[in-house]
Amino acid sequence: MSALTAEHVTCAYSPGKPVLEDVNLRVPESNFTVVTGPNGGGKSTLLKLFLGLIKPQRGEVRVFGEPPHTHVSELGYMPQRTNVNTEVPVTALQSVLMGQLSVKHIGRSFTRQEVDTACTALDNVGLCECASTPFSDLSGGQQQRVLLARAIVNHPRMLVLDEPLANIDAQWQDYLFDLLIELHQSMGIILVTHNLAPLLSNADRVLCINRSIEDHPPREFTRHTP
Repeated sequence: MSALTAEHVTCAYSPGKPVLEDVNLRVPESNFTVVTGPNGGGKSTLLKLFLGLIKPQRGEVRVFGEPPHTHVSELGYMPQRTNVNTEVPVTALQSVLMGQLSVKHIGRSFTRQEVDTACTALDNVGLCECASTPFSDLSGGQQQRVLLARAIVNHPRMLVLDEPLANIDAQWQDYLFDLLIELHQSMGIILVTHNLAPLLSNADRVLCINRSIEDHPPREFTRHTP
């Protein structure tokens, strides 16, 4: 089954200046898909379309065969850390709990089970001991791990990551690669990055986006990678 589908999709933020133009794409649910391309080429825009954060001017976007808003809880989203307000006065645990927010939570506290689930997600990224630490006091790599815990707290069918490798040290990169390999056993992954080389051995496909999409098998890049 295709988890993510785009059919003849065109998306523009300004009239007459499409960021994506007549894009056709099918991403199987079990795939580990890596997305690359130049800045401004439409990588983040593609993710936002699937997340239902924006709508295309033309064409159709589907998530598990239906409009994106019907499957919000089945996509776990990890945004770029640069797009996250790190000064919001919340702890690491509270940040992860936000991944469970829904209409039913308005006006009531989180249940014990929901708190336990958030603690488990923090434990999965190696930050259980930082549950009560303010998010703003964490290092950059730790903040990345909290954002990943928030993305996986609902056990999504597809994990969507926007530049998770940007501005982090080599130790966190190695930790993240190992964790993504483990997560891929139970969910699909689509990941935007400029740093292809470390991911090629585990990727099922590489999408090169610059207004249009070119789909390549990872081996085409491996041949040219030292």
